[in-house]
Amino acid sequence: MEKLTENQATEASKQKITFFSATDKSNQTLDEFMPDLVMSEATTEAVQRMIEKGFYTGNTTNVLINLPGFSLVYAWFKSGFQLPVHSHNADCLYYVVAGEAILGNRRVKAGDGFFVPKDVFYSYTAGPEGIEILEFRHANLIDMVWRDSKPEYWDNVVDNIDKSQEKWKVETPPTRASTGLG
Repeated sequence: MEKLTENQATEASKQKITFFSATDKSNQTLDEFMPDLVMSEATTEAVQRMIEKGFYTGNTTNVLINLPGFSLVYAWFKSGFQLPVHSHNADCLYYVVAGEAILGNRRVKAGDGFFVPKDVFYSYTAGPEGIEILEFRHANLIDMVWRDSKPEYWDNVVDNIDKSQEKWKVETPPTRASTGLG
């Protein structure tokens, strides 16, 4: 049996299993994980209107774990929540835990997922039950670049947030159905 060098033994002793729980309070906020929000003045004004109308009532996010070179974020978007068009500076793999996401004409349901390469603009809307989704990244900090859109687009997003407030206040996460994976 080959003997470990002192350096190899030291490195091996540093390795450990790291546990996390969805019920744990994250030691990092989403704002710390995504500190750079890049948007024009017009988009900044639209986002401010979204926040004023209750943007945060429609979603819950939690950085579950953020280790060197790897992160996992949980998000719950309530029914009909529109995630505005944006991109990130890191690849992202999404896995739908419950509910569904609507991306254009495509519905991505529990047990399905999608991959978004870095710097690719995308958007989705939560289905009628909402969506619980996991976001896997090989990054510890990411940016969020919001795409400039016509004022009518932002008006629609803001109106949706405003009209959804009452139902969002009482919604619970979608029912988790078997994904057929076993």
